[in-house]
Amino acid sequence: MDAAAHGLADRVLLSNAVFTGKENSASPAFIALKGECIVAVGHPAEAENWIGPATFVHHLKDAFIMPGVHDNHVFFTGYMSMHRGVDLTNAATVDEALQLLKQEAEKSPSGQNVYAYGWSGEDWGQPPEQSLLDEAFPERVNRH
Repeated sequence: MDAAAHGLADRVLLSNAVFTGKENSASPAFIALKGECIVAVGHPAEAENWIGPATFVHHLKDAFIMPGVHDNHVFFTGYMSMHRGVDLTNAATVDEALQLLKQEAEKSPSGQNVYAYGWSGEDWGQPPEQSLLDEAFPERVNRH
């Protein structure tokens, strides 16, 4: 985008470490913004074309700049939430799982939640009952 055709930028970011995704590494560059839109990215020497008296220029030195990363399907977040806390995949019974949870709870502050994943209703014959957890952790019972 040409500054002459589109006007001066509201903000210009200058950094020695801009990763655009077009190359395999970060390099010196500028980013020109009008409102919330990126209107130009290029070699730092070209930044002057976008800078006017009202342009706020951020000299970021070696600060790393890259595009935002967003996964609309949130696979990563889902994966992390399903692998947080105590791994129960090797617990053959509910009682074994409770022992693992108790061990973790002993290492955690009383007000902190204890998380687990990997329980097997198929191996255990049934899902764990809330009452078992309430009995094992009376100080952590959610009383709304």
